[in-house]
Amino acid sequence: MLLQNKVALITGSGRGIGRSMAKLFAAEGAAVFLTARTESELQTTANEVSAAGGRVFFQGADLSQAEDCRAIAKSAEERFGRVDILVNNAGHYGPVLPVEEYPLEEFEKVIAVHLRAAFLLSQLVLPGMYARKNGVILNVSSISAKPFDIGKPDINIADVETWWRNFLLEYIENVFMKFSCYYIV
Repeated sequence: MLLQNKVALITGSGRGIGRSMAKLFAAEGAAVFLTARTESELQTTANEVSAAGGRVFFQGADLSQAEDCRAIAKSAEERFGRVDILVNNAGHYGPVLPVEEYPLEEFEKVIAVHLRAAFLLSQLVLPGMYARKNGVILNVSSISAKPFDIGKPDINIADVETWWRNFLLEYIENVFMKFSCYYIV
């Protein structure tokens, strides 16, 4: 088992890639802490992980809210003792409209979930990873990070990737530890 005795905090784990990652990580021995906006979807994921013998806990959250990010990180560490793997998978895309018609409130929420939540959750779990000299942060991106798609303000996804590349370079230069930052596109 590749992840025996590891703890993974997976955002956006109520469905899709997040649900699949939760099931795979648990099958490989990790305890998984699930979070997403929709508690019924989290319950379904948790039931599937538990039925397969995995260790799982879930808590609903709106990751566009900083206080929810803080609560999730704290709850995961209280429940399982630490976070070894952070998966920033949560997303919010809002309506598909031309840029000139896209509501500012929706754009701010996209930035809050894709960029600020990933930053804040990483900031919250990094001290423990540094102390243990071990940790992994996985940032799940979207194919929309690659080509610019007219009518969709998905350019922020590419900004997330650029920010993470810069973040990783800064810390590789300054910190000697086993630390990995991956992009899944």
